[in-house]
Amino acid sequence: MLEFKNVSTGYSSDLVLQEISACLQTGVVTALIGPNGAGKSSLIRVASGILAPRSGRVTLDGTDLHQYSVETRAKRISVIPQARSLPGAFSVREVVSMGRTAYTGWLGAFSKTDEEIIRQAMERSDVSRLADRRVGELSGGEAQRVLVARALAQQAGIMLLDEPTTHLDFHYQVEILDLLQSLAVNEGLTVLAAIHDLNLVTRYADEVWLLVAGRLEQQGNPKHVLTEPVLAHAYQLEMSVLPLPGRDFPAILPGK
Repeated sequence: MLEFKNVSTGYSSDLVLQEISACLQTGVVTALIGPNGAGKSSLIRVASGILAPRSGRVTLDGTDLHQYSVETRAKRISVIPQARSLPGAFSVREVVSMGRTAYTGWLGAFSKTDEEIIRQAMERSDVSRLADRRVGELSGGEAQRVLVARALAQQAGIMLLDEPTTHLDFHYQVEILDLLQSLAVNEGLTVLAAIHDLNLVTRYADEVWLLVAGRLEQQGNPKHVLTEPVLAHAYQLEMSVLPLPGRDFPAILPGK
């Protein structure tokens, strides 16, 4: 369990997050939403331990996150940035293998168990056929799946994603989110993903956190958070939340 307790933090003298209190639930996909500049990427950094709180604390199973070593945090929490951050000269297998670094060290040899975990991570992410390809040769969707495979190789129970569907066509957006939803439901993975597209949020999220100007304005199930008044206030734009025939989630459109 990862919990924020009155967390405020920022860069230089500016606060970008203020008094955040929330808890990630096991086996739940939580979507982090909000306008540009709301602090979504900063919250992901705080959750991973990269950015420390100035006040308040983040706890993992009741213990302050920064009391864990970097290696221990890597075994408990995986972080998936946008795919453009991948080193293009490495092969897919090499990148996925980096997920075992917390267990082997940078120069450690892989055991048979490590090799099997890497193989399974590639298989579950559907990148086994790409194992010998250079990452720089991959499409955006393929590269994003490689990052998911690397995270799975970490065997961490919490996965943090910073805009995993940005710059991907709709086919790959659905594939990535289908995979994350399946891992949460079937394997108890805890997911926190910053997502811009509210229609993907209505389809895939179990929980929604709404950030506005560094404050957590709303948190709860999508039907509670994704309402016309809440969204209009957050995005400073009239929004329509429309039921879809035969679906248990709505469509969200700008305007009335």
